[in-house]
Amino acid sequence: MAKSEIALRDSYEGLKRLEGLKDNLTHMIVHDIRSPLMAITSALDLMQFEQNIADPTYLNLALNGAQTATNMAQALLDVCRLETGKMPLDRVEIDLKAVSEKAIRAMELLARIADVHIALSGEAVKGVADPDIIQRVLVNLIGNAIKASPRGATVEVHMLDDDSRMGAKVLDVGHGIPSAFHESLFDKFTTVESSGFQKASVGLGLAFCKMAVEAHGGNITVESEPGQGSAFCFYVPKET
Repeated sequence: MAKSEIALRDSYEGLKRLEGLKDNLTHMIVHDIRSPLMAITSALDLMQFEQNIADPTYLNLALNGAQTATNMAQALLDVCRLETGKMPLDRVEIDLKAVSEKAIRAMELLARIADVHIALSGEAVKGVADPDIIQRVLVNLIGNAIKASPRGATVEVHMLDDDSRMGAKVLDVGHGIPSAFHESLFDKFTTVESSGFQKASVGLGLAFCKMAVEAHGGNITVESEPGQGSAFCFYVPKET
């Protein structure tokens, strides 16, 4: 076979793989965003059926679904911007504990619906970072921890202060994640599945967290075993 034919065949196979990836990503986006949209529709249908538009339970369900869908859309945009280097960081002096408190307040509705408590511990930690981006990292980690936790559980958020670095650890007491998936968890639209572990698409939240933390010059890790919950930990430099 001539070199030109081999190159053409390889190019064709590459295009087929890219097309397959695009189809898989499209399927996962539709699958993931369908759940919050169904929650919104169901809550509105119930309010209409019962002619009670002020029921806080239904309103909370609709609001939570809308917030989830909005977060997913924002994560998709953020990941695309981070990948292309078009998201400049607005680094200012921050208190990471105060940023964590804001992230927890943003998750109060989801926690209340899930009947999960959020506990924050540790002293104030000051450094230079983009407060909005770091808050969104924390919102993603706390939101994942809430979703993984059984009713009545507590999600713990610990402040970390390591000389030249600052960070946070978010712990849950959920099902845990098999070690085979730890590295791929931070890839876009990772699907986690193994014996005894519920199949789930992770989506873009953790991919955003990894890119956002690394854009600050930091790193993010996970410690988890099936049946023992998960601990996500990130550090960023205190100075640029």
